[in-house]
Amino acid sequence: MNASLLPLLAGLTLLAGVSCGSRSGPPGTQGGGTVIFPPAAGTAVFSAQTGPAGTDVVQAAVTASGRYGLTLPPDPTLPDTAPTLLDLLGPALPGGTLAACQGALTTDPPAARLLVLSGGRYLIGAQVTGTLRPAPQAIGTQQVQVIIRQFVFSDRAATLGSDQTCTFTLAGQTLAGTLRVRPSLRRGWNVLETRLELGPDRLTFDVTDAGTDATVDWLYLPL
Repeated sequence: MNASLLPLLAGLTLLAGVSCGSRSGPPGTQGGGTVIFPPAAGTAVFSAQTGPAGTDVVQAAVTASGRYGLTLPPDPTLPDTAPTLLDLLGPALPGGTLAACQGALTTDPPAARLLVLSGGRYLIGAQVTGTLRPAPQAIGTQQVQVIIRQFVFSDRAATLGSDQTCTFTLAGQTLAGTLRVRPSLRRGWNVLETRLELGPDRLTFDVTDAGTDATVDWLYLPL
């Protein structure tokens, strides 16, 4: 494997193997999954990046084992602008990764507005003890594949599309890659799935809509 892959591989897979969830149900108003490594039962507050500061969207009670279920709001406040590639790809990258891609993200219809739950914070009682980010799940044995899922709201049925070449930089190492975006979203809440495949000398990102039984897992990062 190309040595330039190692920092990115380590960042993505260090905790990927612990992500697990078996809760089933449609990704409409009900959702659920697991918070990985919570120190105790608490409350997860999930947010979306709608500008310079994040906006709280929904919260959920979390058990000591990390299980949570929630009711997603039927009409959340949406950003005024169309989604960017960073909205979709950013939470799937290890912290500190820079991505430069050639091409544009198309939205059909262009007026569609999306809200992506990209992070959050964790409280025990009234005290914030950590932050939350989408948890990677490693799959496959021959080539390393990492899956990350996020809740996304669309104000109408919409299709996103993009085929791009990208350059990813982490810890001073640069690697070429490709990005394909192909989700078809219904009006309301959906689950967006980003699949990263680590090849011998490049990265491939595929962004699609997940199945109706998909769970969304979060990684707890202590303050």
